[in-house]
Amino acid sequence: MAQDDNTIDTTSDAGRIDGDQTCANEVDATPDARRIAGTIVENGVIIDHIPAGGALRLLDYLGIDPTEEEVTLVMNTQSGRFGTKDILILRNVFSVRGEIVAFVAPKAVINVVKEGRIVSKDEPVPAKRLDGVGRCWNSGCVTNCERDVAPSFYLTDPKKVTYRCLYCDSEARI
Repeated sequence: MAQDDNTIDTTSDAGRIDGDQTCANEVDATPDARRIAGTIVENGVIIDHIPAGGALRLLDYLGIDPTEEEVTLVMNTQSGRFGTKDILILRNVFSVRGEIVAFVAPKAVINVVKEGRIVSKDEPVPAKRLDGVGRCWNSGCVTNCERDVAPSFYLTDPKKVTYRCLYCDSEARI
């Protein structure tokens, strides 16, 4: 269930999903997410369909320290939809900032797992503006030259999920 601030949480409930079996009130999750729920993660979040190579950057942008949290990365695995993809599994993490997921992986799917069940499946919603996330790729940008100026990006194309730097107008690259 998405909250107003675009944070995905685990407050809803649905049927238990074991492997590829389905239940009457099952959330329509991807086959990879269904296999992971209840076997690899009992409670937490599965972020599926991250572009290959993007899971580490997403982990960094979400501010999740893998030395502090229980994290599993599946990198460069086969995807019928994209060719290859990454999957990020966060055990006992009960919310992620959907707007950051959309910034790194606009076509990702956020699956929330509670007691081995996928209780919600959400697509991240891009924020109109992102502050303090990532960095501007323009080496001459004030955000790269001044310590006290945090990066800030604004959404220029909601369909393609493209952002530009608020300060130098360079297109954000992930």
